[in-house]
Amino acid sequence: MNSTEPIFVDNIILLKCEVDGGIPFASISWHCESTFDEKNTTINNKVQSTVKLKLKKSDNNKSCECIAYHLSWESQKTTDIILNVLYAPDSNLTVQRTPVGEIFSGKRVTLTCIASGGNPLATLAWNCSGTNSNQSTGNLVSNTVEFKVNKSDNNKVCKCSAFHPVTTYTPTVENRLLVYYAPESNTSIQQTPPGGIVTGENVTLTCIVFGGNPVATLSWNCTGINKNSTTSAIASYSIEFVVNKTQSNKICACSAVHPVASYNQTVGHKLLVYYAPIQNPNIEQTPTGGIIAGNNVRLTCTVSGGNPLATLSWNCNGTITNSTSSNIAIYSIDFAVKKIDDSRLCSCTAEHPDRSYKPIENHRLIVYYAPDTNPIIAQTPLGPIVTGNTVTLTCTVPGGNPLAKLSWNCAGTKENNTAGNTSSYSITMSVNKSYNNKICTCTADHIISAYEPTVQHKLVVYYAPDDRPSIEQTPAGGIITGHTVILTCSVKGGNPPAILKWNCTGDTSNGTTDTTANYSVSFPVNKTQNNAICACSASHPDMSYTPAEEHRLDVYCKL
Repeated sequence: MNSTEPIFVDNIILLKCEVDGGIPFASISWHCESTFDEKNTTINNKVQSTVKLKLKKSDNNKSCECIAYHLSWESQKTTDIILNVLYAPDSNLTVQRTPVGEIFSGKRVTLTCIASGGNPLATLAWNCSGTNSNQSTGNLVSNTVEFKVNKSDNNKVCKCSAFHPVTTYTPTVENRLLVYYAPESNTSIQQTPPGGIVTGENVTLTCIVFGGNPVATLSWNCTGINKNSTTSAIASYSIEFVVNKTQSNKICACSAVHPVASYNQTVGHKLLVYYAPIQNPNIEQTPTGGIIAGNNVRLTCTVSGGNPLATLSWNCNGTITNSTSSNIAIYSIDFAVKKIDDSRLCSCTAEHPDRSYKPIENHRLIVYYAPDTNPIIAQTPLGPIVTGNTVTLTCTVPGGNPLAKLSWNCAGTKENNTAGNTSSYSITMSVNKSYNNKICTCTADHIISAYEPTVQHKLVVYYAPDDRPSIEQTPAGGIITGHTVILTCSVKGGNPPAILKWNCTGDTSNGTTDTTANYSVSFPVNKTQNNAICACSASHPDMSYTPAEEHRLDVYCKL
């Protein structure tokens, strides 16, 4: 049995069977398993039989038998031929992948390309490099490539191509690799807005992981409004919520998981929540109470709590000391006070990132300072006081803080008339002549011990003489007409001395001293003045004292 040369399907072949000689010629006939067209001829002492066939792929491996018979032969003679038909596979290529689905980076993958049918079987080839093996069984042929994948192989297309003598048969099949690989970057968290967040405001935490296939799956352990902004290359998962003071230093954790089990990250983000103190600032003064002008005072402003602590400031000038600790803001100012600082307001202002918290605490200074002047004494009524009358002495001193305290060393009815910024203390008394030249002293006391002035006031008391005036004549006795007579009126005591006056005309002379009133009149006498009366009258500021004394003249006439 012989095979024909490979012949492409649908081609026409001609099979010829012949026998030489013989009388008669041998009888020849074809027997084929396929449809054929047979023709017998005799040429040049040969008998021929030809068969014309159009090959179909089903004709492959079928036989055609030529049978010859002759009368002289004991048996018929035969010869046959096997048809070798070339035809392409009638099915597409298929690919089997192990493992199916995704492949983890670093693992091996096996791609098997399979073609069925065709004569001969197709030749298969992969465009991806690796370990190749070919296998054929029956009407199946396969080509396998095996290799280790990495992340660069993701989405890589491996193509299997089939080759066949039937050149029109050029199928290919592709297989796209899905390679899983973990992100190369660590998980990071971004906060919006950055830094501290004021309680009551919104914060957004965004967890980000770059790379990986697929991208990582993210989750938060904090509650809020979630938003997934993941793309094909970046995993992004945010959470938004309103913060309160209880969340200060709270750690919100983002967990990233991936099909690559070795990649499992959790990263925490500590919240910095700004919340204001619950109390207003408090101011303490050292030393307490009033401060003597020229001395130093320290004002300490404190406020506890809040995150961060409040920032304190003073509106007064001085030396600043910041003693802030971990949980209390302490801000002091030291300065020497002056009297103009009395009643001054020093304000401590607290500021905080929570702008709703901006209290101002005021502290009013009390500065002690002495009056600028010594006390003065005013008398009412002014001038000397007639015995038996009342007099009021008023001691006043303006200024100072506190006002000076005044006191009198004289007895009487005392009254405090202090008002406004003037200290005033009066004493009222009824005077007699014993009060004349009496000194009343007003003393000022003050918290500033260096200020302790005293001021004195001398009383001038007018009192009448105890006696009536007396008259002396010089020369004594009778006076000869034409001679000059001197009449002297005097009275001791009184303050001031009494004022004397004569009703007689003449030359007057005032010899009054501090203790005695003395007033003289001199004139020449004539006889008409015999038994004339000259009167001396006394007057005094004490108007109850108005005595008058008379003197009778005795005039002698010449013979």
